[in-house]
Amino acid sequence: SEDLGVITRAAAGAGLDAYALDPAERDGLVSVHGNRIAFHHPLVRSAVYGAATSRERRSAPRAVAAALGSDGARGDRRAWHLAAAAVGPDEDVVRELDAAAARAEARGGHVAAARALERAADLSADPQERALRLVRAARDMSIAGQDDAAVAIADRARPGDAPALRADLAVVRATAALRRGLPASGMAALIDSAEQLAAPDPGRAVDLLRLAMVAGWQGDGAAAQQRRIAAVLTEVPPTGLTEDARIVAASIRALIALVDGEHERGLPALRAAVDWAAGAGDADDAMWGAWCALWMGDSSGFETLLDRAAALARERGQVATLTEVLGIRAIHLALFARRPSEAAVA
Repeated sequence: SEDLGVITRAAAGAGLDAYALDPAERDGLVSVHGNRIAFHHPLVRSAVYGAATSRERRSAPRAVAAALGSDGARGDRRAWHLAAAAVGPDEDVVRELDAAAARAEARGGHVAAARALERAADLSADPQERALRLVRAARDMSIAGQDDAAVAIADRARPGDAPALRADLAVVRATAALRRGLPASGMAALIDSAEQLAAPDPGRAVDLLRLAMVAGWQGDGAAAQQRRIAAVLTEVPPTGLTEDARIVAASIRALIALVDGEHERGLPALRAAVDWAAGAGDADDAMWGAWCALWMGDSSGFETLLDRAAALARERGQVATLTEVLGIRAIHLALFARRPSEAAVA
């Protein structure tokens, strides 16, 4: 901490008096300006830390956390100081880190959220709770576009026989594969997860099949995988779907019909998906509508829904989605709409 008030309160809590900083100031190790305190040089900080014992390295952040108190505005700092002081499972610290992660997600800080969740997982005693936090951390890293980190965290998770968690990991890995130009490598796992969730969570199954369709358009072996997608869709009970999920499921069937040459059968469901996506509050939903418009040959609808997807992604801090949408928009404007100047801006 650089807050002099916090440091002096922490020092007092550790049994030091108000003059304890004087020798360090006189020797030029630290400087105080107003209510801020700083080391003279980063190497001084490193030297002080290196000279401390492991017990001192834990007790110092514990004292700082106590000095920060329960002030909500300083909750994130408090959580990380408590985490630095922890040496084993500690549910109190885990709760603080969970709260810090939730605050970070709410403001679109998905990397910060992932780091808090990963540290919380390290301090979790229950294996299932640990897996749950690692899955959330991987998902946050994926949303931020940090695919290498997302996959590395996903590889640490051990979801056991929890199909919902395995599905989340499949999405993280498939999304990373898509962005790396290897879309086919993640399709099978997405469809497998959708098959497992068809009965217990039909809406989630439809979401997984939607992503599998997008991967299929960009990879090899799409026809065979689309047959699997169609087969799994027959296992999804329509009565278990929300209206939104029913529209998406119908549009997946329509796209498969379109690929099979049954244009007239597929177009009404695609038009319904485009109309639905125009009011979507989620970037992925708007992007799906854009793809449906493209398959219909509706260039204007495609551009409108791309813009909506970009606005929603920007609002929610979904950096990777925003980058992807803007890239698709630029390619469309340059190559298909023949508007190179707008493409350069995009």
